[in-house]
Amino acid sequence: MVDQARKLLDQLMGPNRDQGQVDRTPWWDDSVCKPFLLGCCLHVLLNQTKHDLGPCRAKLCGNQRLKDEFDRDNTPTKQRYEVRWIRDLLPGLRARVDETNAVVARNKEKLAQLQGMWANPDDAPEMKTLAKEMSEVANQAEQAGEEGEVDKAQQLLTRLELLKQQQAALRVKLSAPSNHTAMRVCDVTGSIFKEADVDNYFAGKLYTGYVTIRAKLKEFEEKLRQFEEKGKSKPEGDRDRDHDRSAGKDKDKDKDKDKDKDKDKDKDKDKDKDK
Repeated sequence: MVDQARKLLDQLMGPNRDQGQVDRTPWWDDSVCKPFLLGCCLHVLLNQTKHDLGPCRAKLCGNQRLKDEFDRDNTPTKQRYEVRWIRDLLPGLRARVDETNAVVARNKEKLAQLQGMWANPDDAPEMKTLAKEMSEVANQAEQAGEEGEVDKAQQLLTRLELLKQQQAALRVKLSAPSNHTAMRVCDVTGSIFKEADVDNYFAGKLYTGYVTIRAKLKEFEEKLRQFEEKGKSKPEGDRDRDHDRSAGKDKDKDKDKDKDKDKDKDKDKDKDKDK
């Protein structure tokens, strides 16, 4: 529904209808994609790959002007936002990397099994199926010969000969290096690809996207660790404000205590008067 509304507005008012407003938008605005500012929006990194997540939900994603302003900002305010966003982003990145590592392990096991089958072609499922059929045809031909059905036996022997030729051709095909030794599992994405395509694969968007995801995960974890070790997970301004708030609350509590004491004194005076 949101995409349809945008398309309708584009048709009525033009695709650049919000350009003036965008030019005035600060990087910390709620409409800005925070993962993009941090260099790790999965919708951008995995766009047009087999792991495509579709368009980013943020209104402003991919705006280089906002990214440049964010990168140039060295104020404590930026640090406060950055730490908060990193904490929000880390669980999703960890889950994505853990899931990909599981795919890597599964595909390596799968490829190892396939390589083992193809290294001994007779163990391949299609070879076993063909061998079973050949055995059945041979038994039928033998039985037909014993029963005196010469023509039937001859037909079955002809069929058996064809199956033997198919078996020989299949054995050659399954033994070809291109079917097993030339395959590889990517440690970064978990994809299986041909060694002959290695250059194209490493230049592809899926591979470069996951390289960035893994690098950003390490970068964010290290940044957060440094912030926490140095006591900078919350900037000085925030700590001062928290201190002031705490001090203000303590003063209010003291005032309340003084008021309670005054009330007690007044009550005691009233009692003395009654006596």
